[in-house]
Amino acid sequence: MVLENAVRHLIGDYLKVYVAYSRDTKTRFFATSGGLATAILKYLLKSGHVDVVVLPKPCFKGGLAYGVWTVVRDPVEVSNYSGSLYATTFGFSRVLNYALKRFERIAVTASPCYVKALKKVCEARNRCNDVFVIGLYCNNMPSV
Repeated sequence: MVLENAVRHLIGDYLKVYVAYSRDTKTRFFATSGGLATAILKYLLKSGHVDVVVLPKPCFKGGLAYGVWTVVRDPVEVSNYSGSLYATTFGFSRVLNYALKRFERIAVTASPCYVKALKKVCEARNRCNDVFVIGLYCNNMPSV
């Protein structure tokens, strides 16, 4: 099928593709792309599947908005950090190592370059089964 080949070319190899969005109206329309990542992270924390979530926290200084990596334990707090936000690589490894040292199970939202770094850290620590990763696209870049 032509469409299937076009999708594979854009996003890389996949088993199945689903269309989804948050059932919570506020999350769906406040967050990016239907709030799916936010809804999944909140569910993982509420249900006890993960202890913490590592994600970028929005910060504002001198009229500029940027993300700072942080650890979140409260599902309600996850909503405060939803939306599309880029965080620089500075601080990612420090926050990730903090989470891996202190918590059993973590979830991380990450663009492809962060996912690659995350995989290497998890492999080095033998913790790949303890980390739930939500891979996000960085503009038009294929996922890893």
